Amino acid sequence: MAKRRRVNEPTPITSDDQPIQSQRSFDRQLPMSIAAAIVGGACVYLSYHPSDSVAVENGDALWFGVIALLLGTTVWGFSLWNTGYEDEDQNRINLLIDAIPWLLAGWMMLAAVATSPPGNLRAATNEAWLWISGAAVFTCSRRLLRTGSIQASVLGLLVVCATGLAVHGLHQQFISLPQSRSEYRENPDKMLRDAGLNAPQGSAERMVFENRLFDGGPTGTFALANSLAAVLLVGVIALLGVLRFRWRAAGSMQRIAVCVALAACLVCFVAVRSRSAVLAATIAVVLLLSWIALEKKGNKSESAIGLVVKGLFAVAALVLALVFGLAAFVNAEWIDQAPASIAFRFQYWRSTLAMTFDRPWFSAGPGNFQSIYLRYREDSASEQIAEPHNFLFETMAGGGMIALVLLIILLAAIAWYSLKRNLAAKSTVETTVDNAAAWVWLGAGVALVLVWLIGAAAGRTPDYSAHLFVIPIVLVLAYLIWPLVKTLEPGQTSLIAAATLVGLLLHLLASGGWTVPGVAIHLWLLAGILTRVGTGSTGSRGWSLAAITLGLLLLAVLRSISLVPVQTAQIALSAFEYSQQRGQARQADAALERAIAADPWSPTAALWRADSLHWRLVREGDSGEIRRSWERYLGLARERAGESPSLWEVIGHQQLHLYQRFGDRRDLAAAEKTFAKVVLWNPADQQAVAQLAVIAANLGDRDRASELANRAEYLSELGDNMERSLERQLIYVPEPRGLEAAKEPILAAASDLLSNNLQ
Repeated sequence: MAKRRRVNEPTPITSDDQPIQSQRSFDRQLPMSIAAAIVGGACVYLSYHPSDSVAVENGDALWFGVIALLLGTTVWGFSLWNTGYEDEDQNRINLLIDAIPWLLAGWMMLAAVATSPPGNLRAATNEAWLWISGAAVFTCSRRLLRTGSIQASVLGLLVVCATGLAVHGLHQQFISLPQSRSEYRENPDKMLRDAGLNAPQGSAERMVFENRLFDGGPTGTFALANSLAAVLLVGVIALLGVLRFRWRAAGSMQRIAVCVALAACLVCFVAVRSRSAVLAATIAVVLLLSWIALEKKGNKSESAIGLVVKGLFAVAALVLALVFGLAAFVNAEWIDQAPASIAFRFQYWRSTLAMTFDRPWFSAGPGNFQSIYLRYREDSASEQIAEPHNFLFETMAGGGMIALVLLIILLAAIAWYSLKRNLAAKSTVETTVDNAAAWVWLGAGVALVLVWLIGAAAGRTPDYSAHLFVIPIVLVLAYLIWPLVKTLEPGQTSLIAAATLVGLLLHLLASGGWTVPGVAIHLWLLAGILTRVGTGSTGSRGWSLAAITLGLLLLAVLRSISLVPVQTAQIALSAFEYSQQRGQARQADAALERAIAADPWSPTAALWRADSLHWRLVREGDSGEIRRSWERYLGLARERAGESPSLWEVIGHQQLHLYQRFGDRRDLAAAEKTFAKVVLWNPADQQAVAQLAVIAANLGDRDRASELANRAEYLSELGDNMERSLERQLIYVPEPRGLEAAKEPILAAASDLLSNNLQ
């Protein structure tokens, strides 16, 4: 009689069961492999579309928000279903590191709503979504980048992207920029028109454009040189780390490839001329070499804190050597301008502090710094900046003191976790091979193809001439360098990531880029490597379903309140420009109406519609029906714009132009009220003050005109800045000129118009 098997006795696995087990393993790996491909694609996508400067506020980063939330939904859903934290004792710090980015992102979205008005709700929410994207990418990367192989893949891809941007920057430095300068000398007005600038001869706007064209360096795909410098910094430090760790194991061709990539990054780094990036990279490299040297001595009892302290002594010595070396060998002008640059930074920070002390809960709110900051700007500060050039102050300006406190706690938690576990306790690092590593490169390749295909379909391909060099060089270097990078040990990858992250944060203490996706993704991924979470056995299907539900809900909200309105309005505005260029007035008007209806939070389409109607009045004659429509759209633009001095100034210019054309005193009075608001919100703008002064003089208020004229003169003389001189401030002549103004507005130098009012 056969023996009956006990119910709780384990059933042996037969050969027939093996395919089932393999299939289950494959099923568990597939979501993380897809997530790895998304990360690789995001890195390439942001190399081409980094959303620099004010592009985030205009909605340029919303598609990246979709990518980030798809990544979050995939990784969080899978990780909470199948895994938990590796060490239960670390649960609290892990929960803190996971929770704070989401609390910070939620606070930023609350700040966007709470500060609009006086801010603009569209710009505010567009930037708030970037904070949510950052929280998604960072918390996901902690789970995705948990094995040595996928960490090496991501680090290698960041190196490849940095090298590609370096080659692009060198093409600009030696080919594109010289060609552009030559074209400008031949026909400056054409280049200004193509750039969409109204900068007449002798104006401050033309002077600024010329200074940037002839004195500026390469920017790659970014709008600002300091943003490119941040990415080059990543390439320099990572490549130096690869050289240091893998030189002996490398073949001759691999050594040449690494040296060529490093040389490209370094040469472009010098061409960019970012002081903060050079200093930050130097400190980061010394820290990396110090950690490696101390670790090589085999001092296993040395604590992580001790390694840092000893590294800092080496940093201090090298910084002193760097200062003397720069003074001796580098262009003296680069050194001489450093004190003025630092003084400007202190101006930005003092004004940002004043703004936050006045509005401690939310400060300016995300996306509205550029408008609100102007009322706190010091009189001697000439630049109208988009952010305060410091990531701590930028966070504070976007979300007030609470946002700053949350960020500081997060940075402290990341530092403690990294030093305690992943830099000091090497035994906790997983060294298993992850199949998702290959998917990083697959996603990058697909993204590269899609960038060109979608760009070609939309008529906005990347710089073709530059990429004739970039793509072949990068592909060859990637083929040769990748075998070295993938053999890095997890501890070596951690050291490189730590030094690179320190260098980036030091650079961002005196530079912009904190809310630029093309820069910030490096921060999020490197921090994810350092705070990676190992696999455990405390997964929860309930929490997993909640995470998936939240991710899908956020995607739906992003699509409905931001992505669809912004994209639809942008398509309609493009259709307007297309129809206007072909003289199709009816189609152009219809396109603007679609744009106005599509995005109820944006003032752009309403302002364009008002401008179109104002030109119809100027050219066709004063019509009551057209004038009423113009006034209605001006009111709609004012309502949506919030307290933005730059947008209200455009409105005032339309009113003054109509006064020049028809001489209606009501237009002049309306312009006076408009520019009074502009000066109230931007009291240090000498051009706006001068414009209000000549309006007051024409209205017969001689005392006010004299007071404003004297203030305009005072502002123009601060800092001995040629761009602020009254001779270069071209303002509207507040006089009726009839048909003379039908072709274009009548402008004159503020110095000439104010001469009778200065005392």
